[in-house]
Amino acid sequence: MGKENGNPSADIHLNTALMVSKPIRELYQKDPAQVKTKFLECLKTYAPNLTISEDNRKTMADIFAWCMRLNSGKFIPWKGLWIYGKIGVGKTTLMKGILLFIEKYWELTPYCGEIKNTKVATFEQIVDNYRQNECCDLNLPAGIDEVGASEHILMYRGNPVNVMNAIADSLMSYRNLVPRIVTTNFTLEDAYQRFGTRAFDRFNQYFELVEIVGKSHRQGAFWRGLMEERETATKESNRNQQ
Repeated sequence: MGKENGNPSADIHLNTALMVSKPIRELYQKDPAQVKTKFLECLKTYAPNLTISEDNRKTMADIFAWCMRLNSGKFIPWKGLWIYGKIGVGKTTLMKGILLFIEKYWELTPYCGEIKNTKVATFEQIVDNYRQNECCDLNLPAGIDEVGASEHILMYRGNPVNVMNAIADSLMSYRNLVPRIVTTNFTLEDAYQRFGTRAFDRFNQYFELVEIVGKSHRQGAFWRGLMEERETATKESNRNQQ
């Protein structure tokens, strides 16, 4: 369903619209710019000097549409967000900002029946908890940070257990609840090779793939960038010598 006669409300995804609280939906119908400002304020809570690069501008517009459960964006509203990109480009900050918007402006849905859980846990914490619970209870939060940053294969009673498969199964079983958001430093190719076909295929069904590009904002990024340039120059030199 697209916009009709310029009415923003006609763009709202009917199956998930009630996730957004009535006041913010009504404000969006009257003045979409005010709601976009509130979205940016949530992001700036974790990055006061936030600037959105031209390369990420369209992606951010699509993420806002996802937050408002709109059909106009690239991302399907009922799916989660798989945010990937290089170290230090702001993936975790973005995830926290989105979840703050959800915490402030979403509410219970008639088909959900549970209060939203907007907490964030690292992938390492989830793996450790799963191990302590004898591989029986994942208890996933809304935000999963740094997926793949620690080992995802556990040994349980002498058998290997793929935590990523367990996460994928859990997400697909409870797909009508609040969509999850994850971040990872892995490229899509690296994630596919690391996590395996079964897990990644399920993730591809559940998540919209969101790439964040740009230079790292973390301390020491200059030196990492310098090393990357040296590695690239070395590879090119080796190729020329062959």
